[in-house]
Amino acid sequence: HLLQEKIAPLIEKYDVILTCGGVLDGDKDFTMQAMDNLGVEPVFHRVRVGPGKGVCLGRKDSTCIFNLPGGPPSNHVAFLLLAKPGIHRLSGLADPFTEYVSARLDRTLTGQPGWTQVFYGRLGNDGDLRTVTPLTGSGRLQKMAEADCLIELPEDQARARPGSTIQKVWKIR
Repeated sequence: HLLQEKIAPLIEKYDVILTCGGVLDGDKDFTMQAMDNLGVEPVFHRVRVGPGKGVCLGRKDSTCIFNLPGGPPSNHVAFLLLAKPGIHRLSGLADPFTEYVSARLDRTLTGQPGWTQVFYGRLGNDGDLRTVTPLTGSGRLQKMAEADCLIELPEDQARARPGSTIQKVWKIR
């Protein structure tokens, strides 16, 4: 009930509200229940993007509420690819990700079939050719800190091999 009490007055005051965490099915994930109790109409809940699948958008009166996942990479990707463009559109601004670059991949990328996968990476150059290196390893926060781009592997492509061209690389720094 505390979450509802905190969000209810904000709905009357703001055009956009962002929440973080509590959007999946864990025993401490209360955000969706709070939104339902407040009469927030779901626009979408969950997307086939990893990381970031738990993101949701709801609307109450003239207020849009973006509920972002709690994990740092999921939160970051969901904000950059869904919430930020949505806020820009609602504000009458241009979508921040309408422009992306293509780059030659220098390491294998493996995604999950049927899901759009997003990887942290670093852009570089090999002569006149733009290259992209996916950041690997287990340190999620370290990858986020070192990355200067996001690499999209579309849902119809479960793997990309070195030398292939990645069509959508978004600069994030």
